[in-house]
Amino acid sequence: AVLMHRFFLFAVASGRALASSGPEILECSAAWSDYKELLINAGDRFWEDDEVQHQSLEIVSNWLPYLCADGCHSTRDLRFDFIYALHNHCTDSPNFFRYIVRHYFVNENRNFSPPDFSPDFCWGAVVTALSSVALSSMNSQPRQALRLLFVAWNLLGAYFVFDWSESASWPARAALVLHNMHQETASLSPAEEEHPGETDASMYMRLLSWHGTIEVAKPFAPIYSFPLLDEVGEHQPLTIWQACIHSSTAGEAKTVVTDFLKHEFPIDFRGNSLATQLCGNYGICAAAHVAEELEPLVMWGEEIPFESKVVYFKTTQAFQDARNADVTMCSIPAWWCNLFAVASKPLLAFIGLPILQYVPESERQVFLSNFMVLVQNPRHVFLANNVYLAEEIAWQTGLRLPAIRILGLHTEAVYTPKRSEVLVARPGTSGALAECVMRRFLDRTPQFPFSFTQFQDLFSSSQEDPAKAREIYNVTLKFEVLASFQAAVMLPYDTSLMLLWEFYAMGVPLFVPRQLWRWLFGQHTRQDLATQVKDYMFDTPSPFFNPYEPLDLERARFWTRYTDWALLPHLQYFRSIADLLEQLMACDFGSVSALMKQFTALSVVRNVEVWRRVMQRLHAAILL
Repeated sequence: AVLMHRFFLFAVASGRALASSGPEILECSAAWSDYKELLINAGDRFWEDDEVQHQSLEIVSNWLPYLCADGCHSTRDLRFDFIYALHNHCTDSPNFFRYIVRHYFVNENRNFSPPDFSPDFCWGAVVTALSSVALSSMNSQPRQALRLLFVAWNLLGAYFVFDWSESASWPARAALVLHNMHQETASLSPAEEEHPGETDASMYMRLLSWHGTIEVAKPFAPIYSFPLLDEVGEHQPLTIWQACIHSSTAGEAKTVVTDFLKHEFPIDFRGNSLATQLCGNYGICAAAHVAEELEPLVMWGEEIPFESKVVYFKTTQAFQDARNADVTMCSIPAWWCNLFAVASKPLLAFIGLPILQYVPESERQVFLSNFMVLVQNPRHVFLANNVYLAEEIAWQTGLRLPAIRILGLHTEAVYTPKRSEVLVARPGTSGALAECVMRRFLDRTPQFPFSFTQFQDLFSSSQEDPAKAREIYNVTLKFEVLASFQAAVMLPYDTSLMLLWEFYAMGVPLFVPRQLWRWLFGQHTRQDLATQVKDYMFDTPSPFFNPYEPLDLERARFWTRYTDWALLPHLQYFRSIADLLEQLMACDFGSVSALMKQFTALSVVRNVEVWRRVMQRLHAAILL
């Protein structure tokens, strides 16, 4: 296992092995080779070696002033000149400027001015040296040890943006740093476990089951399974009035019930999505008058009290439209569920983001109390669009909603690998250095048969600067284009993503980092949304994480298993860039795609059955 981190072996199609050391951005210049040799000889517990410790102390003494001022006693002392040293290797990377420069310089009102000369800084060596000195002094100087681990953690970067340590031969890893920040005695971090989708594909289906959810517990009497009839006995469609600010979740519901259940349950789905860029994918765009009326509810934000928003909503034609429907539907934001409930109609809630998003802190306890009343009302049906969110809501309220996974069938595209490239799909800030690191690996492996295309590069055909192109809600890309790559590398930036579900639905082979805990930060895990119902304490740790504090590794690994990245079967996990390149050359893309399509087909059958149950419940609710 140690040697796997020292050398990079690629199996080519002919069976020949091609050995390659990592690029200089990770392995550094020859000036650091003596220190690396000491570390290799020392083994996993390198901090216990006297020679390593002596050299590590010297490195820390030399480079600590480069990393922070005045002895690194507070976050105000931190310096970021090391980013210039990394930039020297990444001058051809638009993502370096798009994300890293923006985050560390533009957003902080700092000037990004690379010097004419940068010192020979080695990221991996300095993180290792800081870790070595810290771990060797945890018993004798615990405060000093924690301070040095904090500096090492800072070098990992916001959202771990600089951490590609798994792709380098330096022994210090992010997991080692984080693990020991929560320990009293130095120790190795626990080994990475396999993900549920690799070992137990049935776990996903079990977590999607209605067993143990609030919907099963409701004292719901009749199951009305036939279409409504009008006064003369003709089939009368069920009218659903819906409104949202993000189309995908409500659009998924509409796609399934209107495409697969239209003969059993005629539906008049009156969509009113304000997400004008994407609502057309599902045919749920709001009429002009509805958009105009609902827009103030978005623009007011958290400044206007909820009761005032209710008063305003009742004056709108949208409210009357909701009153004239059989069912009202909410999704994103969740607080609109509480708002639409004033229409006094059965409510279909398909939640897609944390329930406290856009709810002011002063109103959260009242919101949660009212939300729980709605969830338990037998006239309403409450669902979550992913397992993580369902577990998160249970942690906040004690009520577990059924989860119905997004299928992404709206793409209407299928994996057709016409291109020779592999797509790197929207990295976000956490994956900003990936473009540079991948390019430097390919510089050293000319035999590699594929090239990488960055997601942003696809926008250049529309005369946009790829470094400035809008990635989210960009309507210039066609799903057929995304389905034409050999495979896609996805670097998660949330616990679930619409893009993941869309790629999976199309059957595009997906390659994902194995260390999923490191990619956990996103909308679903925002620490500012972590309020629980008063006096309620769930018996699991919080699913919310603060990216500006050292990550609790054990807690992150616990919650990672509820993400779609861990639960979906047939995802291909890579430990390092070298491992990724090797897997890409060895993978039978067609077979992987076929397995993904097979799982999607099974999921369609299951989802249709679940949505059939939802429609039965809504028909019954109308009669109550």
